[in-house]
Amino acid sequence: MSEMEKKRVDHNFAKAEYNTILFEQDAESPFVWYLTLNRPDKANAISIGPKEMTGEIKDAMKRANLDDNVKVVVIRGAGKNYCAGFDLSFVYRVYGGDLDVKPSQRKRLQVDQDELYGFPQAILDCNKVVIVQVHGWAIEAGLYITKCADIVVAADDAKFSQRGQRLAFGGLPTLPLELVMGHTKKINELIITGRTIDGKEAEEAGYVTKTVPAEDLESEVHGLLRTGMVWVKRKLFTSYMTSMKQLLIRQSSFEALTLKNN
Repeated sequence: MSEMEKKRVDHNFAKAEYNTILFEQDAESPFVWYLTLNRPDKANAISIGPKEMTGEIKDAMKRANLDDNVKVVVIRGAGKNYCAGFDLSFVYRVYGGDLDVKPSQRKRLQVDQDELYGFPQAILDCNKVVIVQVHGWAIEAGLYITKCADIVVAADDAKFSQRGQRLAFGGLPTLPLELVMGHTKKINELIITGRTIDGKEAEEAGYVTKTVPAEDLESEVHGLLRTGMVWVKRKLFTSYMTSMKQLLIRQSSFEALTLKNN
């Protein structure tokens, strides 16, 4: 554990107890909280459900939003990887019923809106600055988080891939880019092919704000922490937050139809 990590202390955040994430206060900068995806044995694949990682991320972000003492939330992954996407073993389990029985379109749509799209929406709704720290693999649903964050710092040897295109998905992570930065040909190519790229190419494509050598990743993120950033964020987000919500709802409807036809 690094010296910087030793300075962080676990904090009873409104008595919240989580099984798939850690939510820790920075002892050096008390206004900063670290949300760590904590399923390292599964490469931090996102489990789906109210009491799983999607639900816990939503709860943590809501709590951060309501706490005046929280100014910045840093999201990262435990272990060797940032996030390997959704845990596909939950795909039908989360809808309830038998694994070999396809759930109704109505039920899939509601669960998708609540869970698959509810957790990135919670990040979008957060009025605190959200910084994502990426190392190792960052795949599909892990990119939902990066694209909904304000600042993304990645190790130059991190690996990014939108593999959801293999299941006819993969559009959601680009929505903030379309609204904020414009949709580029490079992003089109990465969505269509699902090709894996490194941190440097991800920076060139607009997936991340900045790449640094892996050994400098933590110190680079720590150097960004400033209380004043929260006010700048509100000015940026108030003008297009409603449009983002509408696009997230449309995306979940599209994917429910895709599941019906495949």
